[in-house]
Amino acid sequence: PQPGVNVSFTQGVIKTPTGEVATGFTFNADGTITVPGDAPKGVYTFSYKICKKDAPGTCKTAQGVLKVQTVKAVDDDYSSSPVNTVLEAKTIGNVLDNDWYGDKPAKEALDQITLTTEGPTYEILLKPNGDVVVPKGMPAGNYVIRYRLCIAGQTDDNSCQEANIKIVVFQD
Repeated sequence: PQPGVNVSFTQGVIKTPTGEVATGFTFNADGTITVPGDAPKGVYTFSYKICKKDAPGTCKTAQGVLKVQTVKAVDDDYSSSPVNTVLEAKTIGNVLDNDWYGDKPAKEALDQITLTTEGPTYEILLKPNGDVVVPKGMPAGNYVIRYRLCIAGQTDDNSCQEANIKIVVFQD
C-alpha cells in the first residue's frame, strides 16, 4: 500500500503517556504524523483506520506507538580553566558532554551542532563531534559563543535548542 495513492488514513485518537487524549497532533495523508512543538516527551499511543481507495469498504483499524523525544542543550562554562593558545590550538572540552536527546546523552544520538553566534567567533571551532577548539594565537579575553543542537536530520525550532559556551583565554 502507498499512503495517499491507493490507501487512505482516518485519524483515530492519540493518547498521552498518562492516557489522556492528546491535542495538536496531525495525521497527514501520506501516513506521517506531525507532532506539535510543545508536546512533552514520552510514549504516545494512537489508533487509525486504513482503507483501500479502490474498495472503500475494505478497511482495517490499527494501533500504533509514537515516541516523542526532546533535545536539551545545556550551557558550557569553561571559564574556570583558562586556556593559553600562544603556541598551539587547544581542545578545551566537548559541548555534548552535558546535552541530552530524550533519555540518552546527545553524544550517543549523533545530533547535529552548529555555531550560531553572530559577529566574530575568533575562529573558535566547534567540531561535528562536539569538541571545542580554541585556535592558536587567539587574543586574551573572555568569550561567549552560542551553539545550536538539533535532533539529527531536523532543523526546525521544535527540534533544536541553543546554549552558550564560555571561554577564557590568557597569554603569558
